[in-house]
Amino acid sequence: MEIVKKRKKTRKFKQNIERFLMWVFMLIGMLVVLGWSMNVFREAGNYLLEPKKLTIESVDVVGTPVAHAEPVEAHSVKPEREQEETQAPLPLEIDEVIDRIGWIESNNGQVGHAKTCKEKGLSNNYGYNLPTCFKTDQEAREAVEWQLKKYASEGLDLQTSLCRYNTGEIKSECDYLNKFYAK
Repeated sequence: MEIVKKRKKTRKFKQNIERFLMWVFMLIGMLVVLGWSMNVFREAGNYLLEPKKLTIESVDVVGTPVAHAEPVEAHSVKPEREQEETQAPLPLEIDEVIDRIGWIESNNGQVGHAKTCKEKGLSNNYGYNLPTCFKTDQEAREAVEWQLKKYASEGLDLQTSLCRYNTGEIKSECDYLNKFYAK
């Protein structure tokens, strides 16, 4: 009987040691995971909070999608006259596109939301994200540039981008285009 009691005590002692070690290793694992997750969240916060500057060299009137498949006919030789008729207009510089948007949206800052922002000492001649007013005209231009670049990265050409900018809908023809090309 005494041997059985000693075995029970020994077994309980071993069980308690095993439980203790299990808790220690679990605690160490939790601390490692916590440290790792804190680093991940810190890096994500730094990435989200750092200022970003977007630049666009130019925007083509007919943009090129990132990935697309062309039919075989697109690579066949066409008569010269037919090629001339199907060629897209020359690409516009991004500044010219933004200037035209400013002219359409606000008649160069004279009407609409641009006038309201101007009275507050702020700027938004481009109809961007109404009723937002920007501290400077440059900030407003950068916002419009970013939006156009985003549309181009989605594979939209300039015409579709302009219609989406104005109406919020993805379509290739709208009244906005007539105003854009009339300028």
